Amino acid sequence: MIKCPQCNYHNIDDHRFCQQCGTSLTQKHCANCGHLVDFEVTHCPQCDHLTGTIWWTLITPLPNLDPSPTLAELSAVETIPMGESVALLDEEPSTEELLDSIERLVGDQSDGEIDTVELSFSGSSTAVLEQSSDSKIPSLSPAIQSFLDQNPRYQLLASMVPQDPKLAENGNLELTILDTQPLQVSPLAIMLNQLEGAINPADMGQPETIKGFLEAQPLPFPIVLEPYLALRQQFPLLLPHVHDAWQSEQQAVILLENRADLPSLKEVIAEGQASPTQILYWLEQTLNFAVVCAPWQCLPSVLNKENLKVDQGQILCLQQLLFEPGQFWPGKSEKGSTSIQSPTWDDLRYVWLDLLQGLGASLLEQFQPLLDNLQSAENVTQAELLEYLNELSQRLPSLQPSTTPTQVHQSSGAETGAAPTLILPNQLVHLAAAGQTDDGRDRHHNEDYFAIDQRLQQICNPHQNQVSGQGLYILCDGMGGHAGGEIASSLATETLTQYFQAHWQTEFPDTAMVKDAIYAANHALFQLNEEKAGNNRMGTTLVMALVQDTHIQIAHVGDSRLYRLTHQSGLEQITVDHEVGQREIQRGTDPAVAYARPDAYQLTQALGPRENEALEPDIQLLTASEDTLLLICSDGLTDNHLLEVHCDQYLLPMLNSQVPLQQGVNELVTLANEHNGHDNITVIAILMRVQPQRSAQTY
Repeated sequence: MIKCPQCNYHNIDDHRFCQQCGTSLTQKHCANCGHLVDFEVTHCPQCDHLTGTIWWTLITPLPNLDPSPTLAELSAVETIPMGESVALLDEEPSTEELLDSIERLVGDQSDGEIDTVELSFSGSSTAVLEQSSDSKIPSLSPAIQSFLDQNPRYQLLASMVPQDPKLAENGNLELTILDTQPLQVSPLAIMLNQLEGAINPADMGQPETIKGFLEAQPLPFPIVLEPYLALRQQFPLLLPHVHDAWQSEQQAVILLENRADLPSLKEVIAEGQASPTQILYWLEQTLNFAVVCAPWQCLPSVLNKENLKVDQGQILCLQQLLFEPGQFWPGKSEKGSTSIQSPTWDDLRYVWLDLLQGLGASLLEQFQPLLDNLQSAENVTQAELLEYLNELSQRLPSLQPSTTPTQVHQSSGAETGAAPTLILPNQLVHLAAAGQTDDGRDRHHNEDYFAIDQRLQQICNPHQNQVSGQGLYILCDGMGGHAGGEIASSLATETLTQYFQAHWQTEFPDTAMVKDAIYAANHALFQLNEEKAGNNRMGTTLVMALVQDTHIQIAHVGDSRLYRLTHQSGLEQITVDHEVGQREIQRGTDPAVAYARPDAYQLTQALGPRENEALEPDIQLLTASEDTLLLICSDGLTDNHLLEVHCDQYLLPMLNSQVPLQQGVNELVTLANEHNGHDNITVIAILMRVQPQRSAQTY
């Protein structure tokens, strides 16, 4: 199954072009020059820009494991389509054999000029190898060729094989491979879709939940997947994306997002380009991860300074998870290395000290209080490390708010089970929105209506990048039959828009103003209903968000919803539907009983049918304390828990800017038509990016 990168249509394996939109499924456009490049090629032939999809690969020997399934057994597994990168490794070489073969391959290459050579394997797979032009081209060893023949999708890049190949301290053979079929859905991705549909997102971080699901799969997956899947719920950007994984009798293989070429955190700090607030935030992230990762015993992940990377967006990330000896990967610790054998909070203290040694003179002066604390401490605790960060946050000029003192959460995390959080004042640095509406498969007219009214002012100079933003986002789902629904939703939206254009200038509207605006829209609809003849009164739901800088105000009437997605909290439904079933639940009725009523989904509130005295809109105040994606949706999208089930696949890429906002909105509408389609579909996506406040004094 091949997923089109343009329209997300799932094509069968032998298609070369998308059956729905015609996009090539075998080539991609070079991001540098636009030239079409085959997936099997690592670099663009026009400009030499890297175009290949490269994965960081960990191959680990796993003795005494149950044999991998036979081909006949795999054929009976309906959930994993045959022809994908399934672990058909009945004759797979051991890790030691691969290691010996790679040593010979590297040894055969002299120090002469390196050329690119293509060697054909069985079938149509081709490996791209680097070979000396001064020596005879060596053939691949049987061990390497066997490994690749069993997985022709993935091809070893000999040019990226380490010159001194050996098992790493954690027991892994670490290589890079080329994915020649990057659009093909992997068995792991299929399994993860099943996982998201079967497990409550709130339970995804529980060790027993992940373990039980993996053990129930028909194919064996490496046990190391457990911490990667669980920890990504709280640290989706810190952990590398896991693309594929399989396990055989000989070894376990896992393919990760390739972060090997990213600069290390120590290098970035030494360059002197990071602000004090950014450095403080990076240190806090290592502490947060160290607390949460305790059940998985992977504290070494943040104790190995070469494993701490920084991407182009100045986001801290790990190259891979590193574990204590005997955990997940059967690695061996370095002799005499107490930090690997029995990691403690003191080990994290030493890491911080080493990272800060490269600070320039101006930054060193600001971080001196933290350095003094770290140097004088012995047998430091988690709570003390957090206290040191809090103390520094009060001293740095850029962290001092203009009115009230910074509030710092003092919980150690050990009591609550959550990571300690250093609350820093934030500023808005990016605000964007996109919307889309669709009739749905089964409707012939659209009673939904939406509006986006957004104004931005950006201040950008060598000392700051600050966005001052105001945004009004409205969605109404009309009802009333014939043209009544369209009239109700459009009139309510236009009335609210005009009200705030007249009354919202500089100060963020308070709750009273928001209520007055909603009452104005309701009164306009009620008056129109009174003027009409007959009993068929029109009405509409309403969900509305007002954004000013990092402040958010949410108001809603009816069953249209607003969701919030953040890295720390995951996906949350912010609004509660105004319907009979929810009303009964709030009165203490069991949910199963409440929704067994025939009128369970009947609205208890809407704009238009009744006068203002009968209307009680819900209004909430929120703050964007981290990067936030808000989704305003009509029930054509939210029915059947569609967002909860497909959050990682469709929403998280929007939050992480891996997918443009408008493209993500369009994909959600397509998804709703595939799975729902019985109603109109409307969605507004709002992306807010924030960062710790900084001022010119810090530069």
